[in-house]
Amino acid sequence: MRRTFKAGDLSFALFRERYREELAAHPEHWWPLLSAAGQERLTLIYAARDERHNNAQVLAEWLQEQLDRHAEQSSPTCPAGRRLP
Repeated sequence: MRRTFKAGDLSFALFRERYREELAAHPEHWWPLLSAAGQERLTLIYAARDERHNNAQVLAEWLQEQLDRHAEQSSPTCPAGRRLP
């Protein structure tokens, strides 16, 4: 899929969608990164020339969403359903 995207045969939007589907289907591939990101700074390295449209950006976005989701699930809530500060 990355080769097809790099060759220009796949739009970034479609690449992003398919890559996210792949990530959702295989949490065993990204869970160690999520664990590390929750404890310390995580640096993703990529070889693409385009700094905004590459697999590392999609992965970083995915990991941040998962961290946010995990934080929401583990945050205490008050009786009215609002999160505590």
